[in-house]
Amino acid sequence: MRTRALGLGALVLVGCDQDIRSDPARRLPTPPSASASASAPPVPPHDPACSEQCRHRGECRARHDRCVAVHGTDCRRSLGCTSEGRCTLRTGECVVASDADCALSSLCRKRKACSARHGECVVSCAGSSRLCRGQGRCTDQDGRCVATTDEACAAAETCAHDGNCVARGGRCVAASDGACQRSQWCASHARCSARDGGCIIASSADCQRSRLCREQGLCQFETNRCVAASDEDCEASAWCTRFQRCLAQDDVCVAERRADAGPSPSAAPSASAPR
Repeated sequence: MRTRALGLGALVLVGCDQDIRSDPARRLPTPPSASASASAPPVPPHDPACSEQCRHRGECRARHDRCVAVHGTDCRRSLGCTSEGRCTLRTGECVVASDADCALSSLCRKRKACSARHGECVVSCAGSSRLCRGQGRCTDQDGRCVATTDEACAAAETCAHDGNCVARGGRCVAASDGACQRSQWCASHARCSARDGGCIIASSADCQRSRLCREQGLCQFETNRCVAASDEDCEASAWCTRFQRCLAQDDVCVAERRADAGPSPSAAPSASAPR
């Protein structure tokens, strides 16, 4: 304790605690806070024999001649978590346990595989361009993507392209000739008739609806395909105008008929015409 003179010779006492506060060397140590004392101890380093397993799979501790995962922190630090979403500790292993695990992975960021299904990160059905927008299989069912509504099929590419516009048995199928006739498959390949869930060529009318007839002269149905059955069909085609392929021979339009080819098909009954 020291004294300080104030005014008319009066003396006042200055407390010891003020001397302590002004001198850092004499300060008492601050007791640890309750939260600091209650925090978990740091995770110990991995066992040397398990360094590779620790880095890749979070299995950092040797137990009975094998490496196992014993801390959730090891799982979250591993490449298995950052690359595949194996971030949760379960019975000695790091596994994919939730969508939150997948969200931490590069699979989610790079491939949109952000949904946990049966221990793996997969692309959700609704988020899959190939399965949902392409094939109408937009519903998760027992770990699989299936088509369950006609609306999903009608909005999918397979409806416009293949005529598969109705949901049946978990997939989109062609259920009517009208759906087939509206499809690109009909316009380009004459597959305009619905059979057994798909669009097929079933008649000369199907051939004549398609570009096969208009462009190549393949206007008559024969054995599941469209063929050039007459010179008239070839002469009306774009191939006649562009490439002078105006004669029918061997089911196609040609520019010159072989000498041994026989009479023009138009002079004989069509193979597809009723006799």
